[in-house]
Amino acid sequence: MFILALVFTRLNMLSRIFFTKFFILVSVAVAFAQGEMEFKEESFDFGNVTEGSIASHEFEFTNKGNEPIVISNVQASCGCTTPFWTKDPIKPGGKGIIKASYNSSGRPGAFTKTVTVTSNAHTSSRFLTIKGVVNAKPLVSPSAQVTFGGMLFDLGKVVKGRRVEKSITVLNSGDAPLSFIAS
Repeated sequence: MFILALVFTRLNMLSRIFFTKFFILVSVAVAFAQGEMEFKEESFDFGNVTEGSIASHEFEFTNKGNEPIVISNVQASCGCTTPFWTKDPIKPGGKGIIKASYNSSGRPGAFTKTVTVTSNAHTSSRFLTIKGVVNAKPLVSPSAQVTFGGMLFDLGKVVKGRRVEKSITVLNSGDAPLSFIAS
């Protein structure tokens, strides 16, 4: 009976070792069977951007791994940046894009924004950066813009000492009120 218990204990120990080694081998194989994103660049500088424009850049990547990559989420660091990305799985050797569009309206000055890419790739989170300087629109003070209904006015025969009256159409096509000063 003692020998039988010893044999079962030994077999149980061998099976545990076998399954542990098998689990490690499978884990290593799964770890190496993944996609890998290789970006041409991970940062882009727009330089000077005119306020009110939308600055966009596409970050291109190649799947250098041996399994398809599926991008599950792309998140911008703020609401002024809108991301777009390849929705289909990217096969090994295939290419995909992450597009970042920055809305510069009302945001003069330097900016640096990040876009976080989450996928099933070996490195599951990647960070892309866009930066630049938004040049403020020049401030234009409101002004009146006078336009007449015509450029020639026929006053008829003008006689000294007689008053002549004529109606003239005056339009204000500016963005400030128009006022007349009587002299």
